[in-house]
Amino acid sequence: MKAKLSIYAICFNMLIYLVLSVSIAGAAEAFPGAGETAIQYLLTVPSLACIAGTFLVPVLSMRLSQKALSVGAQASSLVGAAIFILFPMNLPILYAAGFIMGIAYGVLATTFPLLVNIHIAEGKRNHVMGIASGMVQFGRLASLMIAGFLGDIRWNYVYFTYVLIIASLCVLIPCLPKDRPMPKASEKNLSYKSFIKNRGVWELATANLVFGMLYFMTNTHVSLYIEGYGFGASSTTGIITSVTCGVAGVVACLFAKIYALTKKRTYLFIFIIMGAGYLAAGAIIALEALLFGILCSTIAASIFTPYVLVRASEAVPAEMVPAAVSVAVAFLSVGFFISPSITNLAAGIFGNGSPAAAYMYGGVASLILAVFILLLGKSKKGLA
Repeated sequence: MKAKLSIYAICFNMLIYLVLSVSIAGAAEAFPGAGETAIQYLLTVPSLACIAGTFLVPVLSMRLSQKALSVGAQASSLVGAAIFILFPMNLPILYAAGFIMGIAYGVLATTFPLLVNIHIAEGKRNHVMGIASGMVQFGRLASLMIAGFLGDIRWNYVYFTYVLIIASLCVLIPCLPKDRPMPKASEKNLSYKSFIKNRGVWELATANLVFGMLYFMTNTHVSLYIEGYGFGASSTTGIITSVTCGVAGVVACLFAKIYALTKKRTYLFIFIIMGAGYLAAGAIIALEALLFGILCSTIAASIFTPYVLVRASEAVPAEMVPAAVSVAVAFLSVGFFISPSITNLAAGIFGNGSPAAAYMYGGVASLILAVFILLLGKSKKGLA
């Protein structure tokens, strides 16, 4: 029970670095000459740095326990938050702070499924991963709800929500059982050459890259949509995203039952849901349409996360799971990082560059991918 509680505590603050999403418009006002994409990079730089964190884990896991890595990562993220609070008007320093947060996120995103494999019996792992994914959304709900009101005071005050990490550490340090550094991969069981040639690993990587490109606009464009069309301020963004995270958290806790129904069509299910939501937000400029769109994309993410972890554990032997998870998270992070550039470009080409045009692009792209996955599934060659 203590192990589960610790895993859930880690997941609760997994996406806390996204608190800035409720105050992107405020950050843009603080840096009027920087440009919209440059401000959005404050959200995406952590995703790029996450790649370094994910690939550090397999190396560090041979020297440090997963508990030590988890505690160290959460403590490091506090440093990044402090920089945002103390140096709010220096963009290069803020990028550096985001890099620190990203490394911490990469370590946590990679270690938590390993903790599940270490401390949870095999028959209960899907259930625990589903609840853990739900805790990610519930944590995001709490942090965004608080951040929305803090952002109305000043855009960088959203980072005061990082006090939640202190509470997480108070649970993690005494409750998480000690574990040993992981053994090196046996050449007899799996070489790195065979890992690189593993089709399942690269299917997983591709799915994460594409999903990251489309999903991250949920974080970069909600504030722009709400404040750009006059629907409210940072607090409104916080409430909207918190409500959707709460619903998505409940859905994630039911992952084991959902997966039993969707199985190999889970990717298809995810992209149809996300596409329908984005289309609604793009076609109908209304707060209700945006709420529906963000709800759909967040539910899709709440199913996508545990499904990826299940696929990673199935793709390779247990001793290479850290490497498989690292590749998956790294490609997801690349998708997050390039998302604003691609989304803004597509919105400019196929629309007027507005937030609604961006969501329209996201919806069309998601549904095209769903059709592509369906066709691949029928030919028995692809991800579906």
